[in-house]
Amino acid sequence: MVSSKNSSEGFESSFVEDHKKYVEELLNSIDTGISPALTLNSHQCPFGVWYDNYKPTNNLVINHLKKIDEPHKRLHVIGAEVVKLLSSSRGDSEERLQALKQEVCERLAPELIGLLEKTLKIIKDSIREMVVILEFSGANIGLIVDEVHSVEVLSYLSKDMDLKSAYGSKYINSVAKSNKMDEMVLLVDERSIFDTFKASNVDVEAILEKQAEPVVEKTPPEVVPKN
Repeated sequence: MVSSKNSSEGFESSFVEDHKKYVEELLNSIDTGISPALTLNSHQCPFGVWYDNYKPTNNLVINHLKKIDEPHKRLHVIGAEVVKLLSSSRGDSEERLQALKQEVCERLAPELIGLLEKTLKIIKDSIREMVVILEFSGANIGLIVDEVHSVEVLSYLSKDMDLKSAYGSKYINSVAKSNKMDEMVLLVDERSIFDTFKASNVDVEAILEKQAEPVVEKTPPEVVPKN
C-alpha cells in the first residue's frame, strides 16, 4: 500500500520570503515612524498556521523546528511592541525602537531567515521517493510514491464498477482490507493505468535507449591552408 505526499510536506518557500518582507517592513516603520500593517500573532501568519498543524515524524525535522520556534515568536512580539511604541508618548520610545532594530538586524533576522531556508531543505531531503512496479500483460510500469505502508496479501471486500464513479476516479476498482494495519484500502485498476499510459504515446524504450547512447566526441576536420 502506498501513499502520496507533497514533496515539502506543506512547507512553502514563500514562508521565507514572507518573513524577509516582514523584517523589511518592520525596519522601515522604525525609520519612518509609520505604524506597519503586520501580523502580530505568530500563530496567525502562514508559517505559524503550518507550524501549529504540522506533525513531523522525522527526528531531524523535529529538532530543527524547535530551533525556529523562539526566534519566530520573538519577531512577532517585536512587531507588536513596535506598533505600540509608535503610538506611544513615552519619552524613551525612540531609544527602545533603536534597540529593537539592532536586535532584529544583528541577530533575529539572520537567524530566523537562515533557519527557515534550512527547514525547506531538511524536509525535502527527509522525503525519499520510491517506485512501485506494476506488471500487466507482460509490460511493466513504475509509479512514483513517497511511502510504502506495508507489503502483504490483502483481503478483498468488494469489486464493483460503481466504485469508479463513487470515488470520481477511473483508477479505483476495488476495496480491500489490510490485515497488518486493520484498515480498508482502495485498490487501483492496473488496466486503466496502462491504457492511460499507452494513450500518451510516450515511447519509453526509445527514450531510455537514447539516454544510454555513448557520447562520441567529433574531431573537427583538419583545415589545410591553400598555397
